[in-house]
Amino acid sequence: MNKKGFTVVELIVSFSLISLIVALLFQVIFILKDLYTDSGIRTELLTKQAIISEKINDELTNKTLVYANKCGNNCINFAFSDGSMSELSFNRDDNTFKYGDYKTKLISGSIYGNINISTETIVGVSTGRNNSIVKINIPIYHKLFKKEDYGINIAYQYDNRLTAISGLFVSDVLDSEKRVYLIGNSNDIAFTGINYNDPGYFVVDGKGNIIEDDNSVVVSGNVGSEVGKTYTITYTILDSNENIMSTASRNVTVIDSITTFNYNGDIQTFKAPINGLYKIEVWGAQGGTVGSQAVGGKGGYTTGQINLTKNTTLNIYVGGQGSFDKNKSVSGGFNGGGKSGYGSDTSGASGGGASDVRNGNELSNRIIIAGGGGGAGSRNESSDPSNGGAGGGINGLIGSYSTISYNGSPGTSSNGGAHATYNTNITSNPTAGSLGIGGNGGSYSDTYGGGGGGAGYYGGGGGVRYGSGAGGSGYCGSMLNCTTYDGSKSFPSANGSNETGHSGNGVVKITLISVTN
Repeated sequence: MNKKGFTVVELIVSFSLISLIVALLFQVIFILKDLYTDSGIRTELLTKQAIISEKINDELTNKTLVYANKCGNNCINFAFSDGSMSELSFNRDDNTFKYGDYKTKLISGSIYGNINISTETIVGVSTGRNNSIVKINIPIYHKLFKKEDYGINIAYQYDNRLTAISGLFVSDVLDSEKRVYLIGNSNDIAFTGINYNDPGYFVVDGKGNIIEDDNSVVVSGNVGSEVGKTYTITYTILDSNENIMSTASRNVTVIDSITTFNYNGDIQTFKAPINGLYKIEVWGAQGGTVGSQAVGGKGGYTTGQINLTKNTTLNIYVGGQGSFDKNKSVSGGFNGGGKSGYGSDTSGASGGGASDVRNGNELSNRIIIAGGGGGAGSRNESSDPSNGGAGGGINGLIGSYSTISYNGSPGTSSNGGAHATYNTNITSNPTAGSLGIGGNGGSYSDTYGGGGGGAGYYGGGGGVRYGSGAGGSGYCGSMLNCTTYDGSKSFPSANGSNETGHSGNGVVKITLISVTN
């Protein structure tokens, strides 16, 4: 047997455990005590409420009311046909209540709410039937049980042709009446990436005074960021007993602040959902490709900002990529790409379409443009590649084939690009670029075809024989903070990364940056 007893450490640990257990026991005792006390108070409140209501209802139900009138600002006399009278009165100063021979004092911690006693007559009720109502509403609240009414709420029906009730109106209001009204729509929208700006509210009190953004209003709820979800904001006015006087709600649906338009070969539309500053980004389409050594010129990129009012409609033209058919002349990409030159041995590729945004349908309505790339020429050899010229920028770019006269010239800020100048054994002439349109590729002895020019503010010229089409130019117009890049530069891609020149079909993206009034 171990006769050493407890060590100092063991004694400290034991004492700590006992202290913890005792503290927990005291906490449980206090909780039980509070629950017991609250239960007792609630029972007493309910008992008083039942007694008062029963006494009033008993007389109004089992006796015939002859008349009722006010006997003071907080007093009403009820007279019955058996000669008896009962007085209903209340006093805020000493928290007492009286009906007939029953008088009681509100229990400690109780208070009267807004007291209203009134009559209402319903017209058109036939004789012999009740056509009026006495409403008695004397709420009683307790500080422990917010919003729980332990008072009297009685509606007594009577026939005012048989019962004399006059001037029966008591309004003892602790809190003056207020109602909350929303500014703006009860159904609103919010946008991803932009903090929601609540339009606000105003309050009208019982005297008709209007108070904007009254700090007595409790605003609850918030707007999250989940696209498509509707969030609710609630605006509530409480009286001094935390009962709801007035409430209003606003439902806010979140929509994406970014709208992306991909190529579909047709005109698309954008309608501004709200007044705001919008960022517009456009990527021009790539020219058509013949082979690994004759690749279509990359599309350019232009970005700028513009203020739009709600419901303003813009027309969206997303450029289509140029194409290639070995032994056929093919049309250029949607929105202005130049046609390819025919070759029985090898044809050229067609030019890429520009991407632009318009406030109408005409070329003169364009507000921002990204130029399309020129189509590749028919020479698909590493020793002398015939890549198409890149589109975009203030001026597009020329293609890569070494014999310059075979290539079309790029579109500029003021003119379409010139067509290729080589003119020996030409069976189909190349054409120059023009406003919005890339030039067509030409044909050499019906054997080799040149590339079509890319579209743009002004289109690039068409190539001939082995030569490629040139790129079309970009355009900023009156856009704010606008910059245009040609397809040889690095710039943001439509998916958020970076790219050097844009490949494939064009893209247009419109982003709401900020909401304006």
